[in-house]
Amino acid sequence: MAVAVAVVLIWGETFISTKILISNGLRPADIFVFRFVLAYALIWIISPKRLWCRSLKDELTMLLLGISGGSLYFLTENTALKYSTASNVGILVCSAPMLTALVLSAFYKDERISMRQVAGSLVAFVGMALVVLNGELVLHLNPLGDALAVGAALTWAFYSLFMKSVSGKYSMRFITRKVFAYGLLSIIPYFFLVHPLNLDPDILGRPAVWGNLVYLGVVASLTCFVLWNWCLKQLGTVRTTNLIYCQPFFTMLIAAVWLGERITWMAVLGTAVLIAGMMLMVGRKRSRRAAVVAMDSFKGSLTSAEANEAVLDALKECGFDDVRCFTMSDGGEGFCAAVSQYVEAEEVTAKVHGPLGSIVCARYLVADGVAYIESASVCGYGQISDGDRNPFMLSSRGLGELLLDASGRGVKKIVVGLGGTCTLDAGIGMLQALGARFAGGERLLDPITSADFSGMAPLCPVEVWYDTAAPMCGENGPVMLFGRQKGLEEGQMPAAEAWMGQVSQLYSKARGVDAANLPGAGAAGGIGGALAAVLGADMFPGGRKVVELSGMRQFIIESGDALEAVVTGEGHFDAQTLTGKLPAVVAMTARDAASNRPLIVCAAGIADDLQQDLFDKVLSISEGAGQLQESMRKPAAMKNLKASVKLAMR
Repeated sequence: MAVAVAVVLIWGETFISTKILISNGLRPADIFVFRFVLAYALIWIISPKRLWCRSLKDELTMLLLGISGGSLYFLTENTALKYSTASNVGILVCSAPMLTALVLSAFYKDERISMRQVAGSLVAFVGMALVVLNGELVLHLNPLGDALAVGAALTWAFYSLFMKSVSGKYSMRFITRKVFAYGLLSIIPYFFLVHPLNLDPDILGRPAVWGNLVYLGVVASLTCFVLWNWCLKQLGTVRTTNLIYCQPFFTMLIAAVWLGERITWMAVLGTAVLIAGMMLMVGRKRSRRAAVVAMDSFKGSLTSAEANEAVLDALKECGFDDVRCFTMSDGGEGFCAAVSQYVEAEEVTAKVHGPLGSIVCARYLVADGVAYIESASVCGYGQISDGDRNPFMLSSRGLGELLLDASGRGVKKIVVGLGGTCTLDAGIGMLQALGARFAGGERLLDPITSADFSGMAPLCPVEVWYDTAAPMCGENGPVMLFGRQKGLEEGQMPAAEAWMGQVSQLYSKARGVDAANLPGAGAAGGIGGALAAVLGADMFPGGRKVVELSGMRQFIIESGDALEAVVTGEGHFDAQTLTGKLPAVVAMTARDAASNRPLIVCAAGIADDLQQDLFDKVLSISEGAGQLQESMRKPAAMKNLKASVKLAMR
């Protein structure tokens, strides 16, 4: 709240700076361009150089943000001043909070306005009008100017609407940079149709001019836009926008100090009414009901984001008003999608070999000198059909090619999200792509007798975020746990296990790492052992690292007593879940941050006779015995997941 008030205070002062610039010969449109160009140049330096959003829909939303919060708002507000009085424009533009509340309530259930907010908003509007009038009791109606002023307020209301749809998907720095860019691009026609841009060096060289332009660009635009967008996300759109009512009051005080303008009894009365209205709007409100939703993907059915959406809808219908969704991954499927929610990253595309040897386009992320690579994106089940599940024919070569591509881009570190692969080649294909040589073969059950790692290409440091702590060998290794899933027949299991043990011994000789028993070495069909024992990668449980990256623990702590539930889940809930898979990591994080909050896990399949005391409720989304396959189809899974959560929260 204090941050939002500070932003409004600064914006209230911008009228003074604008007056100074206009008195020096600049037009309002010139001021807009100079301050936005300066702000854009600075934010380009501190924000990653990613150009485009992740979807065309989001890119179009950014365009609308640039128009509604930049060029169109500015032009309607300043053009209104040509045809109407400053008092009229000031009052009508500051109707933005009421219009924002109406627009938001029409599109979002969680932004419904209460009668208290309506009353407080009206009282604050009256107070604001008294401050703007400041002793002048007569309003002169000017239809065109007044219509433009209302248009400016409505434009800002839609800016708040568009911001709500993207604020959880991208960082505030990235969004602000896009607003500046599209604001500048969309005002270009003005200079061709109305007035050319004023580039007079005599004017721009004056200290009063460039000094105020720097202030408007760095403080009022760059800093305040970032902070305001952050406040919209943290406080809610309606509560934040209502603070705009304070702007005329701040402008009045600053004008009195710097310009010697008088303050009348009407302005003092208006201030008191304004404060009363603000207290009414942000005062007592119904108890906040908060929840955390952190679903893992339901493999072959729902992504983490889709599962989160179903749970979110259920909780909203149950009266929760502060639900924070965290896109999750344990290192396997959906790893890059999850990471992209918490770091501002550039998406990179590379052509590499898929598991069957054909060329595929794989994508990974680069953020602040770190590459995030998802093994499942290049050799996961999505790259093959069910009929291609033949571990004797599938290779991890493409993952090695992605490592080379990322290292060639000069990154300082590579993080590999490991899991969800269809391969069982112990990472031999990956190592061959890096330059390793194997005598005797390269596929599962080939009689490999020796390995030469001396000719491998140098890489930057590598971290592995694995989805399972399975070692490379033994009853908990990839062959025994996942061999059937990857296509092995029962009679092939002993030979495959022996082969995996032989390869682990070759790997262990490289750096003295016991690959056979190292946690995580068996992830992705043994690729973890190759990364740890041969490349010297640092190994971490993927679920724990993604949870740390998300900031979930801090949100749980800050929610305090308002937090009523933590909901997580995955496709199948069994003993393996409790040994460190993502739902267990979420549960243990919640227990550590708030020990007494109800923990709920949802799954399509639940192991029989499972004994556990970690979760308070275990919900099945399956419609009954023999219905698991049907329940995992996306429409049914979304419907059943929502229904199960609603039933549990009643």
